[in-house]
Amino acid sequence: MLKGQLSFLSLILIFCIPPPDVAAQSRSDRYVIRVFEQADVCRYQIQDHADQDLFHIRPGGTVSIQTKEALWVDVAIQDDSRGTPGTRSRRSVALRRANDGDVITARSSIGRSTEHKVQIQCCVERREREECPKWMDALPPRTAMGMVDPGLTSLPDRGPAAGAMTEPALPPGGPVMRVDEN
Repeated sequence: MLKGQLSFLSLILIFCIPPPDVAAQSRSDRYVIRVFEQADVCRYQIQDHADQDLFHIRPGGTVSIQTKEALWVDVAIQDDSRGTPGTRSRRSVALRRANDGDVITARSSIGRSTEHKVQIQCCVERREREECPKWMDALPPRTAMGMVDPGLTSLPDRGPAAGAMTEPALPPGGPVMRVDEN
């Protein structure tokens, strides 16, 4: 009898305990964002991350920004809607050399979660000059799961395939970083 009651109690507990928060499961202490040029378009890619427009990070986590070529890249972490900074100290990085990289550290705990736009811009026109004639907002990669399809390095500008591929419906400029304290 006791064995049957324990089994029944176990089943009740299994169905009554809510599943863990998916967002809490997917937050991390470290992210790598690679910025590159693809067919004269500035692109970013959150490495090994399915969602290219939002990532959840723990307070004190790091975001490593890397270039894949000699591409000028500026990255700025914007304040949230209340004016709360998303980083501990510096809020921006400027990369100017091939395979350059830098790290930004997410803010410390403040007792609530916040969201911050990660603004990524590139200079794809003149990388040799001291000044950039035109900065371009970065777009996410064309494929899912944060993996760039090497076959998409150039797109046809004539023929039936021209314009067949459309840009993702994500806003340009970079992803949103949610500093998740839940």
